[in-house]
Amino acid sequence: AITQLGSAANTVTNLGKTRRDGVDLEMNARWTSALLLWGGVSFQKAEILSTGREVDHVPNTIYSLGLDYRIHQDWRVGSSITGQSSYFINSNRMEKTGAYTMVNASAVYKLNQVTEIDFQVRNLTNHLYPYIYDNGNTTTNYPVPNAPRSVHAGIHFKL
Repeated sequence: AITQLGSAANTVTNLGKTRRDGVDLEMNARWTSALLLWGGVSFQKAEILSTGREVDHVPNTIYSLGLDYRIHQDWRVGSSITGQSSYFINSNRMEKTGAYTMVNASAVYKLNQVTEIDFQVRNLTNHLYPYIYDNGNTTTNYPVPNAPRSVHAGIHFKL
């Protein structure tokens, strides 16, 4: 048996027996010596056996797609799209939310054989979508926004 998130008071509900079925697909394709395309998709169904209802907060589809392109022996650029389908926000199964698609971009500069500098922009379009938290109240739920556009840099060392 698994438990379900409950109200803001941190209560949980035992769902009883559940069944989860799904399939994951992945692909990597090097189209040229400089271009790599990759992607993945997961289809899933999580069901409460006693009621036949979907487990809430479980999207049926999760996906990612991206490309990496080597523009020079020391430079790589890339972009990716990640997302998921909507899901029910509570056990009454009346409202769905949570679907999103996010676009990211990156650039990597190779300093030498062991050191790379990585630059990333996450949520490139600055699209804000809410994660809805069911507080147990039938009239009010709490939207929690995702992270806005952000810029990151890092240094990677190969040992």
